[in-house]
Amino acid sequence: MRRDIHWHPELADEERRTSALVAERLRAAGLAVVTGVGGHGVVAVLDGAGEGPTVAYRADMDAVDDDELFDCTFASQVPRASHLCGHDLRTAIGVGIALVLARLRKQLNGRVVFVFQSAEETCEGARAMIEENSRSAAVAASWHPAPDSAAHAAEGTAPSRLPQRRSPRGTSKADSPVPAANASPAVTPRQAADWMGAFFHGGRGADPAPDDTTGGAGDNVRNNTQE
Repeated sequence: MRRDIHWHPELADEERRTSALVAERLRAAGLAVVTGVGGHGVVAVLDGAGEGPTVAYRADMDAVDDDELFDCTFASQVPRASHLCGHDLRTAIGVGIALVLARLRKQLNGRVVFVFQSAEETCEGARAMIEENSRSAAVAASWHPAPDSAAHAAEGTAPSRLPQRRSPRGTSKADSPVPAANASPAVTPRQAADWMGAFFHGGRGADPAPDDTTGGAGDNVRNNTQE
């Protein structure tokens, strides 16, 4: 699935094929799926067999407005569109998590909400999804593929209500779901910030060895405002 998405990248607000692919896989796994949320966003809900908290996983689906940089069998077939930011990977992993958890539904307590966002690169998708389909969760998780391979978890009362973080030069930077106010006194539910709760470092190079993989816990909040 990841290679399929990488081969057919779609820019912000144009993710029709990608969102349809995501929705098809999730419906086949038995999740309750809503499409067209805030544009081409997809929200899927998996209810476990018992009572419990709501947790969420968020991924973005749009490609970058740039040409493919790598020569591979699944390189972008669309001029000026490519998944240089790894949204294909994050989307495929989100669907994979959903498929695994669906098979374990009878062992789950609580609800898992999967949020696949469109238009992350323009900073418009999150706001549109919030306004159209606002949900809250006790814990939300996302991550950003990078040389340092950081995984992010945001803990709070309503991380799905928060906007995305952007770097000053306009590219996405560790745009995990942002923690709500009770995760950090300095971050309100509408501010843009990052909180790193854990990290995984998978080594460097194209083929790092498993022994090179390390991980750990962190407590690092980054905010875009002076406060």
